[in-house]
Amino acid sequence: MPRRLLPAILLASAAACGSSAPPPTSAPAPSQPPAPPVNPPAAEPAPKLRLPADTKPTAEAIELHIDPTKPRFSGQVDLAIDLAQPRRVIWLHGRGFHVSKVSAQSGTAAPMLGDWKEHDKNGTASISLPNDLPVGPAKLHIEFDRAFGTSDAGLSTLTAGGDAYAFTQFEEVDARAAFPCFDEPGFKIPFDVTLVVPKGDQAISNGREIDRKTEGDALRVHFATTKPLPSYLVAFAVGPLDVVNGPDVPANAFRKQPLPLRGVAVKGRGKDLAYTLAHAGGIVATLEGVFGLPYPYDKLDLIAVPAKPGAMENAGAITFSERLLLFGDNAPLELRRGFASVVAHEVAHQWTGDLVTAAWWDDIWLNEAFATWIAAIAAERWDAKLGLALYQANNTQNVMGTDALGSARQIRQPITSYDDIQDAFDGITYQKGAAVLAMFEHWAGSERFLKGLHEYLAAHAYGNATADDFLAATSAATDKDIKTPFHTFLDQPGVPFVETEVACQGPAVLKLKQSRFTPLGSIVDPRRTWQVPVCARYATGKTTHEACTLLTAEQGELALGDKCPDWVLPNADATGYYRFASAAPDLAKLTKGYAQLTLRDRMAYANSVRAAYLRGTGAYQDLVTAARRLASEPTPLLAGTPMAFLNDARSWLRGDPAYAAVERYGRDLYRPAYQQVGWQSAKADSADKISLRVAVVRFFVEDVRDPAARAEAKKRGLAYLGTGDRLHPEAVDANLVPIALGAAGEDAPAALWDRVHDQLAKTDDTEQRRHLLEFLVANRRPELAPKILGMSIDHSLRPIELLIPLYSQIFEPETRDPAWAWAKAHFSELLAALAEGHRQAALAGLGGEFCDDAHIADYQQFMAGRLDQIEGVKRPFAQVSESQQLCLAKRKAHEASARKMFGAK
Repeated sequence: MPRRLLPAILLASAAACGSSAPPPTSAPAPSQPPAPPVNPPAAEPAPKLRLPADTKPTAEAIELHIDPTKPRFSGQVDLAIDLAQPRRVIWLHGRGFHVSKVSAQSGTAAPMLGDWKEHDKNGTASISLPNDLPVGPAKLHIEFDRAFGTSDAGLSTLTAGGDAYAFTQFEEVDARAAFPCFDEPGFKIPFDVTLVVPKGDQAISNGREIDRKTEGDALRVHFATTKPLPSYLVAFAVGPLDVVNGPDVPANAFRKQPLPLRGVAVKGRGKDLAYTLAHAGGIVATLEGVFGLPYPYDKLDLIAVPAKPGAMENAGAITFSERLLLFGDNAPLELRRGFASVVAHEVAHQWTGDLVTAAWWDDIWLNEAFATWIAAIAAERWDAKLGLALYQANNTQNVMGTDALGSARQIRQPITSYDDIQDAFDGITYQKGAAVLAMFEHWAGSERFLKGLHEYLAAHAYGNATADDFLAATSAATDKDIKTPFHTFLDQPGVPFVETEVACQGPAVLKLKQSRFTPLGSIVDPRRTWQVPVCARYATGKTTHEACTLLTAEQGELALGDKCPDWVLPNADATGYYRFASAAPDLAKLTKGYAQLTLRDRMAYANSVRAAYLRGTGAYQDLVTAARRLASEPTPLLAGTPMAFLNDARSWLRGDPAYAAVERYGRDLYRPAYQQVGWQSAKADSADKISLRVAVVRFFVEDVRDPAARAEAKKRGLAYLGTGDRLHPEAVDANLVPIALGAAGEDAPAALWDRVHDQLAKTDDTEQRRHLLEFLVANRRPELAPKILGMSIDHSLRPIELLIPLYSQIFEPETRDPAWAWAKAHFSELLAALAEGHRQAALAGLGGEFCDDAHIADYQQFMAGRLDQIEGVKRPFAQVSESQQLCLAKRKAHEASARKMFGAK
């Protein structure tokens, strides 16, 4: 590496260790001359999870030679470290490397050649030296090469449009598969990156490009040294990329200079970044206002990656699934909502996660819960018409289903294994964590609570922090003890259940009693308490009020004023992370006052009905009747409540003559909504109307299977496909394409199935592939099942698509048994196909729809003997198993009432 390109902090290391050119990427490098014999100290066992605290990195320079058309890449790193005690063995991380040279140096002493060794599959590595490195600063130099990955983990290659590309995904612990490093979140250091790439390619990293030079057929690109980052936030992208300059994000009260904004896509797709570049800057500026701090880095690249799931918050170089960035103004609402939500989430991470990073994986909620919570605030401020804050409230209710399980984990889960790290990235961290933050924000006051967030970020900028650092800052800013009650939610699993009763003997009070929410069939001990911020909405005449308290014991009271209220809603704005049940007289009054409730209040009301259903405290028929009024609501988040009840009855009564009565009931209940929303969007349609159209049309076509609706869907789906290779998206409202193609695909003949399958093979467009897959996997012809299921293992699909055919077939009652039999027969092949993408644990979900004794017993027996074969599967398996038992209990409690309601014998 030329001296002029190294940061000053590492110049001495480069001079001492030399800068021999890395080996060619097409073959392993020749081995270095043997090092002098190492005189080992007393044997030191390899660390199992965390590296020794006495060795800390302080900076790293990385040079990588990346040619995506080759099978291997090569490079060298120079690591500055600081030792708290003498060491002859340096522990760090590296996985899958062929190391051709390694040396270490302290001060002006001559460098020592060392031995590199990788100790386990997780990438624990060591450098053994002939003599001790003394206390203080030292330098490591490592030259290496490695095979590219072929999934979305580490440094991987892929082909799109016939061109080869390389992209990175390092979270959680895959930076160690791209370069030797100290791959833990607590090690935040500056990175100096140089990429040597084919002359016709582009190279992207976290920092601004500051120098490029042609070297024969290669291009050497050097980037500005980053601010301190953990290794998992380093990023590279290489290939014939379209790099599109967007409008700079203008300077504002928080940032004195304009922020360079770029969009990046594979060749030919740059034109599809127009929507992203037109709108992303507004989200950045909105987030600066929420945090009260400037965007922390020198540029922002939004990078669309083919075949990538989700997104990754790499500092200054965020990667996204293509479908989140590459679309136009007429895209489906789902994509525009996804863009706003995910871009807000990932850009929010530039502060919560990147600027300030969790010190260890047990506090990863400081990254993910915070970004989820703040994204909802920012997206609502940026474009309230998208209604994303309401969707976040709905997500809260969904994650309560997981949190009610006995196998649920706590938000701040101790990390004792690599499986624990993987488990930490789930709905408990993201959605429950965000919901608890929103609850305390509401209780403590939003302005003061956000001020505490600002102070926390400012105090720990470019460093690491813990949960208590944040809780101390918010306690100081709000002048309330946030830390004590917050820890009751952080450090134990479960959902509080608050039973309420209005008492008006004297001043009105709401009596409160808490326990742990336990659904039917649960074996969880309900005797648990939290310190719960309870906020209630209540009415006296036409005036509504809100009152809050902190419920710190099993029982408590909330004062409601001098006058007895007309009604009380015990979870105002649905901001509380708890389920509730009102005493019967109070529920009757609340039902009468329904018209006075806000949309968010009505969501809380709907959730109380769902809670009663899950606990079995009301008969099925009574609960469906109570939910009927929700079917006329303007948002599917409320209107869809009765759909879930009816779909349970469809499952229980399948094959019974009364099944037709369930479908008739559903059609009659939603016929007014179906006729009102129609099949085509208009420019004047609100986001709620568009969403309602999708929900109601899907219900008519797929659930209650209305003949006219199904015929219309099939007609439009076939028109979309046309008769040749060209698709006709204008034939279907963009929001309804998956529904239309699914209907067209159910009974499609083999010739049409084969034609669409050939089209799938020819397109790299992520959204188009998704639509074609909707058609292919919906088919229910038995003779086509082997082809459909075989796509999961025949290499015709991308890693993120592999389980779509199998899940689609196993979740449909008509195709469930043959799909499950196929999955068991081909399980080893499925494991092999999914291994590269680290998605093997998703196979636990294959039993997610089993709700009868025979299927559950078969699933349990089959999976039990395979748990040790699948990394990270034990918790998902435990959750699926418990969910199956709860489903059985719910069925046993409610089926008789459902059968009576629909006239079954």
